[in-house]
Amino acid sequence: MPLSVADLQAALAPHPPDAALVLGSGLGPLAERGETLQAWSFDDLPLLTPTSVHGHKGRLIHARWVDRHVLVFSGRVHFYEGNGWDAVTAPTRLAAQLGIKTLVLTNAAGGIRADLDPGCLMLFTQHLNCQRPAFWRYGMQKSEAMWYTPWLNDRMQAAAQKLDIPLTTGIYAAVTGPTYETPAEIRAYRALGADAIGMSTVPEAEAAAKLRMACVAISVITNKGAGLADTPPHHEEVMIESRRAAEQLGRLIEGFLQLR
Repeated sequence: MPLSVADLQAALAPHPPDAALVLGSGLGPLAERGETLQAWSFDDLPLLTPTSVHGHKGRLIHARWVDRHVLVFSGRVHFYEGNGWDAVTAPTRLAAQLGIKTLVLTNAAGGIRADLDPGCLMLFTQHLNCQRPAFWRYGMQKSEAMWYTPWLNDRMQAAAQKLDIPLTTGIYAAVTGPTYETPAEIRAYRALGADAIGMSTVPEAEAAAKLRMACVAISVITNKGAGLADTPPHHEEVMIESRRAAEQLGRLIEGFLQLR
């Protein structure tokens, strides 16, 4: 029988998490950097839907990282898996119900801007929500302060500078997938102002804003957008590059958590 929110609140009560962290494709190894205190399968938790995409374990981990307690969502579900938007935003809503005020989102993304090569880390300043119908009518409707909390972005950049980890900033375009974009589509998204593109994160960030949670988001650039490299993008490349970048991203998140 699935646990209730009250059950989770009781389990977390001795060491309430300071933040929630959502791990994107291939970034599951980050969950092993901290000391695991408790862990559950998404199958056994309220609101959450089991994952079905390779590279998303579907586990919720209560961990101690650098003397901070963090609730780690190891994996996420996507709209293209046949889940509704409520399933996509469920981790954010569950974290809010558990009293967590800070949300750290990560993902794997394709680089559109010329300097975004595989292995780069990009901090979100704004996003294009291309997952909603007729998105081109709306453009970027909110300022960066609405979705991504400026003081959290400042803290992430300070951690990167302190650790000498290259961290660029940019605008992320979220599409529904599941297929990768065509070269023509990549050119169109570039014209709209996108620096990187992926299939997640934006619904979670928008849900966090509505719930008055502070939010910061980072993409691991795992490939060039279609037409910008010699070979077309594929999921195995995403997984390989995510695993390569996990160590550096893990150090960055730890540095971020240590800054108070």
